[in-house]
Amino acid sequence: MRMDLDRLVRVAGMLERLFYCLMFLALALALTGSAGSGFLLLVLGSCAQVGRAALEEFVDRERARGERSKPQPQPLARSRSGSRRADRRGRAPRVAKRAS
Repeated sequence: MRMDLDRLVRVAGMLERLFYCLMFLALALALTGSAGSGFLLLVLGSCAQVGRAALEEFVDRERARGERSKPQPQPLARSRSGSRRADRRGRAPRVAKRAS
């Protein structure tokens, strides 16, 4: 089953807006004297934030998995003569002579 990652990103965006709304309401309730309700909204807002972070992490992991499954282009093969390159001055590399 293929998941719609864009829909999950939209849900994460809605959870982010819900988090900020709950934080504002919690502050308003705490300032008006209803500390218990403010605390409840703080807990609900933190749950929304954790859910948003988990969804974003899941979407990032799924997108990375999809990119890894694509075939990678193979590098071009190099000839063995390419391993003996000239130095900066254009001279051929020195070959060590065997002592007899």
